[in-house]
Amino acid sequence: QLLELLEVALGINAKFINSALSDAEFVDIYQNGTAFAGDVSLMYQLNALQFSAGVTNIGTKMAYVIDGEGYQLPAAGRIGVGYGAQFSDFTLNAAAEVDYYLFHATVGAGLGLELGYRETGFVRAGFHYATAEATLPTYASAGLGCKFGQHNVGISYLLPLGTEVLKNTFMISYSWSW
Repeated sequence: QLLELLEVALGINAKFINSALSDAEFVDIYQNGTAFAGDVSLMYQLNALQFSAGVTNIGTKMAYVIDGEGYQLPAAGRIGVGYGAQFSDFTLNAAAEVDYYLFHATVGAGLGLELGYRETGFVRAGFHYATAEATLPTYASAGLGCKFGQHNVGISYLLPLGTEVLKNTFMISYSWSW
């Protein structure tokens, strides 16, 4: 309750990642990539403004080649600012962030927009920009979310821009808040 009074929030996320990149004909060489990762973030809210900082994707390496060395996840330090407003039954949230990719010394940036209805249903859109040297490419995203008490479920689709990386990427998320 002390954190609520100070309008500060701490976020901790754990992730299991599973990805398949190869066709069945290469089954002797390639495997599904799996990894475990976590995020830690801190947010401060001042009226309708939100300020955040954190680290993301700190975890194990992902390997697609059998007995391969694997590669680091796109771990990043992140700072952001957001704005939220309420209009009758609707909420509107906008956010911008800057990422510094820890293992590749490159920079990315993102913008996001969320429209919520009665804090139970959400429509989301986003855009992520990255330099050519960055781990993640430039992409747009669209998604839907719903909240049932303390449980949150989201789905999103990523649309890569100018590359085949992340093609056909569909994500499902679940979170629990207390």
